[in-house]
Amino acid sequence: TPPLQAPVSVTGVFDQRPDQAWSLLMDGFLPSAVSFDHEGNLLLGSNGRQEKRDFSGELTWSVALPTGWISEIKVDSMNNIVVSSPNGLRKVSPEGAPIWNVQPAGGYLEDEDAISDFVAIAPNDDIGILRSSLASCFLQVFDATGTPLWSVVKDLRCAAIDVASDGSWLMATVFSTDDPNLDFLEVHQYSTMGAELEALGAIQEGSYGLDAFM
Repeated sequence: TPPLQAPVSVTGVFDQRPDQAWSLLMDGFLPSAVSFDHEGNLLLGSNGRQEKRDFSGELTWSVALPTGWISEIKVDSMNNIVVSSPNGLRKVSPEGAPIWNVQPAGGYLEDEDAISDFVAIAPNDDIGILRSSLASCFLQVFDATGTPLWSVVKDLRCAAIDVASDGSWLMATVFSTDDPNLDFLEVHQYSTMGAELEALGAIQEGSYGLDAFM
């Protein structure tokens, strides 16, 4: 077979599964975070762009973002959208209009070992962001207006954040054992105002989620 000569055009045909609502080939857009709002709209974030699509896949809006991949997308009780990226914590309206943008403390941009963000939203719309590096864990909580409320640092690698039914914050950190194949998650609990409560215990990493402590 002779080699292909440029330019070359390739057409793909995809079969749709019976239980599949719709599919979309997104040229040049590789989402790094995906979520749904309370109305079933699809929220997508990538490096430099944020999109909202309705339940049929049609584009509702698309906005350009400062350089930086989006690591998390969450939705508050009013369907406002909160995204986390190296450029900060950003909140936009359901229509995509900016509400506020804050840079959490803790030196994320200065920390070359920073590896991930985790975000959770409390029933009162307070927002917690957990920033993890290979050796430390930084939790900061903001109110719905973007005002910082409290923060805490642990010299441990963090793995997850969530909010319990009573509004307290749950933070899971990783600690290793002598067995290189066996790590555990230690779950720390904080009140709505940041007071550290009694540790909830440890679970084997990968075996359970924070739902066990909700």
